[in-house]
Amino acid sequence: MVVTVIIAVYNAENYLAQTLDSVAIQTGLVHGKKNNGIEVILIDNFSKDNSRKIIEHYTYILEQKGFYVRNVTHQQNTGTTKSYTEGALMARGKYFKILDHDDLLASERALVEPVEYMEAMEARGCQVGAVFSKSLYIDAQNVVFGEEVPISFSAV
Repeated sequence: MVVTVIIAVYNAENYLAQTLDSVAIQTGLVHGKKNNGIEVILIDNFSKDNSRKIIEHYTYILEQKGFYVRNVTHQQNTGTTKSYTEGALMARGKYFKILDHDDLLASERALVEPVEYMEAMEARGCQVGAVFSKSLYIDAQNVVFGEEVPISFSAV
C-alpha cells in the first residue's frame, strides 16, 4: 500500500456517499496491478442512521476499482480522535490521509500529488513530516462551503 485513507463515520448518511465518491475517483498510485496502492479504512462509530448500508455499498464499488477496503464497526461511539488513532495503527500505507465523513478530496489527484511531492523530497535527501492535500467541506445539502488549502512541512 502507498496511501491509506482513514474515514471515521458517525451518522453521516447525508454526506458519506459524496465523500466516498471523491475517494472512488482517485487516480491509482500503482499501475498495472490489481491493487491500485490505495487502502481505505472506514470506522463506523455506532451510527444509528443508514451509514452502515452506505459503507457496505461503497465497499463493493471501491474494491471493484482496485482499492483495498477495511471496515470496522464499533458497538459504541468511541469518538473521532480514537477512531483516527485506531485507523492509523491499522494502516498499511506508507502514507495516510485522514478524511472526515463530510469532506471531499478536491480532485482525482488529491492523493497522488502529495505522494509525488513527498517522494521527490525524499529523493533529494529530505525527511518529510507531513503533506496535506486540498479538501473541500460540504454542508447537509452536499453544497461545498469551504476548502482546506494544502500545507507542507519538511525537514532537511
